[in-house]
Amino acid sequence: MSLDSSDVFVILRWPADSGLPRYSFATMVHAREVQAAVERIQTCSSVEAAASLVDRLNAQDREAAA
Repeated sequence: MSLDSSDVFVILRWPADSGLPRYSFATMVHAREVQAAVERIQTCSSVEAAASLVDRLNAQDREAAA
């Protein structure tokens, strides 16, 4: 998969019991493939912004669980 500057990334929140990190991101195409299992939180225009936001959200989620 190659990233294009027109790609939009969707921040996803997984169910707490999924066994996955609570937040992740995907392209719009991939987000549609898993839409039943996740909640769309926000869109980002760059992979860097999406990764940064996911890191921050997962850190907050870990702190809240501690």
